[in-house]
Amino acid sequence: MGCIDASSRAMQRASRTIQSGFYHTFYAWGAFVARRPKLVILLSLLTGLACMTRLWIALGGEALPTETEQSNLWVPPDSQAVTDKDRYEELFGRPTRRNEIYFTTDPKGGNVLTNSTFKEILRYDQSLKTKLTATTYDEDGSYEVLEVASPAFYLDVCARGAQSYAADNAGVGDCIQFSNPLELFQLNDGSYQLDLTDEEILEIVNSGKGLSTVLYPPNSAKTFDVQAVFGGIEYDAAGNIVSAKAVKVVYQMNDDESGEPIELASAAFEDQMNYMIGPDWTLDPPISEGSAWTRDGGEGPVDFESSSVDLYPETHAAIGVQLRGSIGGDVSSLTIGIMLIIVYALLVLARCHPVRSQALLALAGIASCGLAIGVSYGLTTGFGVPLNPVVNVLPFILLGIGVDDMFVLLNSLEATDDDLSVEEKIGQTMGMAGVSITVTSLTDMFAFLLGVSSSLPALSDFCIFAFIGILFDFFFQITFFAGWMVLDTRRQKANRIDGFPFIKRTTDTVACCCFPSCGRIFAAPAGGRLRWFITKFYVPALQPAAVRAIVIAVFFGLFGFMAYAASNLEQDFDYRWFVPSGAKLHETFELKDEWYGSYSGPPVWVVTPDSEVFDYSLIPEQGRLDNLAQIVQENEWILPSSVTAWYALYREYVWECGQVVAPINTTCIATNATCLKRECTDASGELCYPYCSFGKVQRSSTGEPLIDANNNTLRGAALDKYLVDSEGNALPDGIPVEGSYLPPAYFWSWLDQFLSDDPRGAAVASNFVWRADSYVRSEAEVARGIRGARFRAVYEDIEKAQDQIDSMTSLRSDVESAGVGDENASYPYMFAYLFYEQYAVIVREAIVNLVLALTAVFFITLLVMGNLGATLLVLLCVLMVDVDILGLMWLWDLTIDSVTIINLVLAIGLTVDYSAHVAHAFLMAQGTHLERMNHALIEMGTAVIHGAFSTFLAVLVLAGADSYIFTVFFKQFFGICLFGATHGLVFLPVVLSFIGPSASEPFDKQHGKRTQDEPVQEMTKPSHADVKETRTANVPGTAAAISAGQQDV
Repeated sequence: MGCIDASSRAMQRASRTIQSGFYHTFYAWGAFVARRPKLVILLSLLTGLACMTRLWIALGGEALPTETEQSNLWVPPDSQAVTDKDRYEELFGRPTRRNEIYFTTDPKGGNVLTNSTFKEILRYDQSLKTKLTATTYDEDGSYEVLEVASPAFYLDVCARGAQSYAADNAGVGDCIQFSNPLELFQLNDGSYQLDLTDEEILEIVNSGKGLSTVLYPPNSAKTFDVQAVFGGIEYDAAGNIVSAKAVKVVYQMNDDESGEPIELASAAFEDQMNYMIGPDWTLDPPISEGSAWTRDGGEGPVDFESSSVDLYPETHAAIGVQLRGSIGGDVSSLTIGIMLIIVYALLVLARCHPVRSQALLALAGIASCGLAIGVSYGLTTGFGVPLNPVVNVLPFILLGIGVDDMFVLLNSLEATDDDLSVEEKIGQTMGMAGVSITVTSLTDMFAFLLGVSSSLPALSDFCIFAFIGILFDFFFQITFFAGWMVLDTRRQKANRIDGFPFIKRTTDTVACCCFPSCGRIFAAPAGGRLRWFITKFYVPALQPAAVRAIVIAVFFGLFGFMAYAASNLEQDFDYRWFVPSGAKLHETFELKDEWYGSYSGPPVWVVTPDSEVFDYSLIPEQGRLDNLAQIVQENEWILPSSVTAWYALYREYVWECGQVVAPINTTCIATNATCLKRECTDASGELCYPYCSFGKVQRSSTGEPLIDANNNTLRGAALDKYLVDSEGNALPDGIPVEGSYLPPAYFWSWLDQFLSDDPRGAAVASNFVWRADSYVRSEAEVARGIRGARFRAVYEDIEKAQDQIDSMTSLRSDVESAGVGDENASYPYMFAYLFYEQYAVIVREAIVNLVLALTAVFFITLLVMGNLGATLLVLLCVLMVDVDILGLMWLWDLTIDSVTIINLVLAIGLTVDYSAHVAHAFLMAQGTHLERMNHALIEMGTAVIHGAFSTFLAVLVLAGADSYIFTVFFKQFFGICLFGATHGLVFLPVVLSFIGPSASEPFDKQHGKRTQDEPVQEMTKPSHADVKETRTANVPGTAAAISAGQQDV
């Protein structure tokens, strides 16, 4: 027992030493400010303005650094996806912008496999490709003329592959298109045959073969991916397609870094695509101008109206555009919320009394918050840290913290004796409140400072902004605002009117009344009505031990339930959440979910290495390449029919030369009903398929075919094409394609011919990056090989974040197992992997950042308070609040994602404020545990309630927010305010009344020394007589004090 007492006394002395040191320091600072308020105000203002230099430069035209590229915000920089992205874009450039248009019948639900539907699709396709244009784009509030071309047509913005003359010959141009349903009805000359009956159309769809024998050779295994293009397919008993409810057409647009000319042109064209279908599919007004809409003329000459089909678009930027529109309105709501905090502070401090009113002082407090916000933006961007969308909430956070500190300072100022000198009042105010706001400010600062280590750049950069903002929020509160407190205190002592300090009060009429008697009605009691309410009603309600025991039981019961709820939280994320609930785009989402199901997943590329490290021509390597495509096709997350492997197409192109065919090529009338493809001739004896026996078409430097004196196309050297076995021996004609290989000696030259001259090769020509980038490659340049190649597959539609992570890791593992090149030489990649990487680390990030923030709370609180017991109780409250917020997230259908994790980190920084103020006040109070609880509630309750309620009032404005970001912000901050305030004002005081630490040794409030006439209070359990006596003693918070307060009222 003696050891425990000694330990308790040692802790008391340590706490007294620390508290005395802090108090003495802040007291001295307060006294200095009281002597030189104008100097302190001026110097702090100049410091703030100097730190905002980068903002002044921005006003001159040099914009602040900004990062909006999602891959640079939410993906760990050292992740494999970032490495793969850099490798992929170095070879193939940025991934294309995918724009999907879904056609249904009007009304929706009928059969689209009809002649009338495809004629409408063709009409839309031709209008888009030849008539639709874009001229301007509204990137930052002004419509700027497009640099790429103005007007920009489809050919100006479409994604293009490598130059392929076969593509031109086929009539499809070099714009990339995958699985366009019109391809089924395309003829060899590039025109379309739609004079077909519905039955004939159904027959073509069921065959999976288009009309073009060039694109779909009769003996070829190539088929059209029907299930990926047609949705809501219905089958008969024999398994044949009888109808479908939707058709998908995809247009690939070019892309570049955000803000670059081609990216802006593509975005503008996509916006015009939306408006062409209908104004409800874009913002009002649209973010671009063109042939579908202009500012001056409204609707343009190009639109698409149909009585037989409906269109449902999902363009590349559709979600971003909808997010932009919804956030614009929600930012306005956030601005209103910020204004509410300001108005609330003014209403609280603008009392109905001409002298006691502190409206101008409230404005000074708001101004100090504004200075902190300005320095946070100016200084941080001056260091080169870019702004990002998350930083948009920073003003709200800093204003909330600053107003909370302001109320704490004013609450302490009001608690001082009015008879004291200004210097003494400000010294005591800073001595008491300075320590309290130091605890909260330091814990907030270091919680965010530790958050800088986050692997998510958006969170890391936000924490830098927040750290600097909170640091200067604290700085301006104890300098700029403290100086104005001095001036306001002088004004009140001189009996001068708030707002008009040059006018001295001469009557007893309160400022808001017209009659002298109304002052007694409207005038607030000393300390304000809230303090009076706490003293008269709230504190007495907590006196019975049974009530306090029930409070503890209720809070621990809530904690247990919320812990259970939190255990059910899942990691998930869907970009559809960013689309406002009333947006038209949801109709497209519903259509995809209902009729496409697993066939609406994203495409993924499998990239293979440089030919210098992986010799594609060698037979064993060809086997590995073929095996790679098989492995990808068998992956559980990949649609089997979606794999488009160039090697299989290339090998088939050569294999067909040795097969017997029935030529129906419109350019060749065969002399026999069937013939060996290599030998098929027309009536004049010319070969129908000369590629089987000759090298590629000879071309000029501009790509024009060369002809001889007889007007015949010049071709490469004569050489029949053939396949070989695994030993390199030539195989006879007519053998199966499986188990055969391309002759290594001709691998590269025949590949070049396939890509240059054949329409099937043209479809995959963009999947190669040749070492020589010549417009027309020579034999020597072809022999140098390639820098890389790729082939395409499509994922199933995967909704859950964990499944998306598994699909990424599974495909990576499968590709690696194929052995195409050294370790990681071959890899799968799609842009969405960047976000899958984020999902893979988000739980770890949440845990690490929460642990680091809690660590900061513990050590900073312990350092400043100097009391382990008080520190642990504050930490307990913060931990319980975070668990309650996690439980609330589950109850409110939220998940663990990049948005919620940031708010969880903010929660620690904000909730510690509510508990630390009360714990510090309890630690400094003298008396029994119950008396000290009463004192802490009366002294700090008002400030905590004002701080929490002002934040809650501002957050309430976002209750009806459209955007996901602000909806989540409202839900989590609702919990922060509710649970933070109740734990700080209900749970913590009650726990302190039972097991709170001993009081710090009292010290002189002027010199920070232990008082000689006031012994250290031994915090033993009071007897029944002691309790009875303290209930009548006139100490702050007791019944006598409450009674005295009532008399004052």
